[in-house]
Amino acid sequence: MSIAFEGYPYINNMQTTVQALGLAVHQDKVYYVSAAGPGTSCKSVWSSLVAPKHKIDCRPWGYDLSGAGTLQTIYQSLPNSNYQHMVSMYRQPQFLIAADPKGALFYDDLEIDHVQERERLLQTHLPGVIRHFVNYLSNHTNVPVVPQWGTALWQSGLADGGIEQLESYGDCIGAWLLDPEYDWLNTVQHLLTLQEIAFPNPTAVVTMSGEEHADSI
Repeated sequence: MSIAFEGYPYINNMQTTVQALGLAVHQDKVYYVSAAGPGTSCKSVWSSLVAPKHKIDCRPWGYDLSGAGTLQTIYQSLPNSNYQHMVSMYRQPQFLIAADPKGALFYDDLEIDHVQERERLLQTHLPGVIRHFVNYLSNHTNVPVVPQWGTALWQSGLADGGIEQLESYGDCIGAWLLDPEYDWLNTVQHLLTLQEIAFPNPTAVVTMSGEEHADSI
């Protein structure tokens, strides 16, 4: 056993156990995991994530889990101990994540104060996530996107299936998968029709009083 804190989440692969710090999972696939333990134990858990037919349990967050495929893993030695911090993450453009070490303190979804603190942390990270989302649309789709549309497109994608929110725990404050087949152009056109988004006025000028006026053409 390699658990430093009894009563906190942990990962087990039938060979060893390490402390669980964070997790993002969709169905039974792990897209992000953060753990701490002796180096050999962390590497054993990593091996179970990437090996076919191997599973891990991350109690109490998930059971019979396997890696999502393209996982990139880094290890960092923790000061004054033989422990390493392991982070393994799905590295594809359509995967977005908000991670914060403070989230590891709020690990119990049955405790209302933990849930509230995680929501507070999420709200601080969400603007950055939406910026990455807008960059994804600009770089990986043929949809013309104005940065100011980010929040409206994000909310529409969550409601209509373009964005899948993963189950997230610990230092993973939130994680999302963007559907590469989703019709974002149709969403933009729909929101423009509803006037929930609009193209910026390129001829607007701001007067000394701070009022905005449109130049005549």
